This record gives sequence, structure tokens and C-alpha cells, in this order.
Amino acid sequence: MGIKGLFKIIQEIAPNAIRACSFDSFPKAKVSIDMSLILYQYMRVNYFENENLKRRGLVNFILSNVKYYLMYDMTPVYVFDGPAPQMKIDHEKTKRRIIRESNEQKHAEALTQNNVANVEKYGKLITILTENDTSAIKQML
Repeated sequence: MGIKGLFKIIQEIAPNAIRACSFDSFPKAKVSIDMSLILYQYMRVNYFENENLKRRGLVNFILSNVKYYLMYDMTPVYVFDGPAPQMKIDHEKTKRRIIRESNEQKHAEALTQNNVANVEKYGKLITILTENDTSAIKQML
């Protein structure tokens, strides 16, 4: 979800249209949340080699996200994106493949050199969200 550069355009054309608000300003509101953003946020922050640990942590991460909105008396509605248009898929796949291959190479070098910081850093960058991950979260929610 999202349009690249939209925030900047809105700031230029209608600077008063964007303002900071606290969650307290929206009691009883229904809020849509991009689930892929939440999932990737989790995957980047929590790098686990152990699949069971990753799943357990993911469930807790999402539950704490739900609790956060409920704490402000808001109803979170989690949205899962549909597939992207073919043209975007082709372009993005190529771009992402190049970046992923570079990060995989750096991860392998870090493993060889026993560089723990870079193993974790590049391990997070090569973590991929699978269909199984998305399906499990949809089922849980």
C-alpha cells in the first residue's frame, strides 16, 4: 500500500492537511493497518534462526499490536494487500533480487568471518515473508 512521494506532494500543495494527532483523539475509531508492513517490521526487528521461536514471537508481536489499539479504544482492521500489477512485479523482482543476492553474499562473508553483528544485520535483510507466514497470521486474526 502507498504511493511513493505522496506525503511530500501533500505537504507542498496543502501543508495544513497533515498534522500530528494523539491516539486519544480517535476514540471508537476503526483503523486500517497494512498487515504486510507489520509483518515486515517484525521480520526486520526480530531475526531468529529457530522457526518455532520466530512464529511464537510473531504471534506475541501481533497481539501486542492489537492490545495497543484496544488500549486507546480503537478497533484495528488488518488489511492484507492483493497481488501487485504484473509490470510492478517484474521491475520490483529484478531490483529486489539484485539487492537480496548482495545481502546474501555479505551474510555469507559475515558467517565465514564470524562477524556476529553483520550476521544478524544481513540475516534480517535476507529474511523473506512466506505465503505460510501470511496464511498463519490470517488464520490467527
